[in-house]
Amino acid sequence: SAMARELTTQTAPDLDDLWARYRKIAPFSFPGSGLGDVRDELRTAMVKSADRTLNAYQGDDPVSTVKGWQKAHDRLQAAVDLNYRDRSARAKMLYAQGHLDRIAAQKARSGGQADQARQKVRDAIEEYQDATKLAPDWPDPYLGLAHVYAYEQPDLKQLESALNELERRGYAPGRREKAMLADGYRMQAEQILAQSRAAQGTDQEAELLERCRDTFTQAINLYREAGNFADVKANMTAAAQELRGVLNRLEELGVW
Repeated sequence: SAMARELTTQTAPDLDDLWARYRKIAPFSFPGSGLGDVRDELRTAMVKSADRTLNAYQGDDPVSTVKGWQKAHDRLQAAVDLNYRDRSARAKMLYAQGHLDRIAAQKARSGGQADQARQKVRDAIEEYQDATKLAPDWPDPYLGLAHVYAYEQPDLKQLESALNELERRGYAPGRREKAMLADGYRMQAEQILAQSRAAQGTDQEAELLERCRDTFTQAINLYREAGNFADVKANMTAAAQELRGVLNRLEELGVW
């Protein structure tokens, strides 16, 4: 058929147009019409197209936009419609939706809609987790979870767990993942610092400051490994400055 020819001979077939045409004729097709071959070719092309967006989010120079994730999601939705048994395409579709919800959470938060932001973060976590169940050996959903636990819902324990799962599935952590982990340690150190200020003058203060010193030091070491990724230099400088304050206070208290 003409559709099969376009799919197999054109280097960049218009998938949106082919999908619209397929949906028009599919209900009226009959066995032996060759539409089954078109369906398989179209599904493969849809997944391949979406994979380009998914793969571009990997590595130290991630490229992604809301428009890109939306298009990838819609292509994967089409692939699932063409074969609802395709667990891999369903996992990828949920993963793309997770990114859309994660980005929507950032937008809601910067617009002052805290409740909506929290809900969108919950949705994203659920979608990433559902994707891991459908494709247990696939590392990418853990990239999404790591991003959430580094920035949208900071949780160092969950962040470390997501990064471990990534590595277990053969994804080599790069500068981005080191930077995420460093940010996670820095945020935890800042929380401990706030606790130490609240405990000023009590027996607990020195103990909290020592924990804070060790956590800032871990953050700084990880920032060094992350090199020049994104805001690493500025964040490392901020962590070093805060660490100096902690060391000065420990000196005042006579603790080394």
